[in-house]
Amino acid sequence: MIRTFVFGHTAGNHQAVEAEADRLHNLGHEVITTIELDYPAEGWVAAMAVNLRELFSCDAISLLPGWEDWPESLVSHQAAVRLGLQIILAPRSEPYAMELIRAAVETDRLLAQIRARRATV
Repeated sequence: MIRTFVFGHTAGNHQAVEAEADRLHNLGHEVITTIELDYPAEGWVAAMAVNLRELFSCDAISLLPGWEDWPESLVSHQAAVRLGLQIILAPRSEPYAMELIRAAVETDRLLAQIRARRATV
């Protein structure tokens, strides 16, 4: 059984963590999440020590979408790479995919407006 640490920014994002934990569990992974860990009150360095201690006991890390925007995730990713752990990039949720589609449509609309303005100049 693969022991996998689900990692990502969890403030207000417990549903994403739980969804990824469920997905991996259904694939046969033993799952550890940042939600279930006890963090000390001493601050960031102490919290990272808890994360890294847990990561050292794992075979893989699953990084939630947007992980590259959070220092904690970057440190954990780098540690996982150096430890030779399997890196799993959690799939984006359906609402996020719809946001991307809306953004692409809006971008196309704005580009069409710019092209139309340039054609009249």
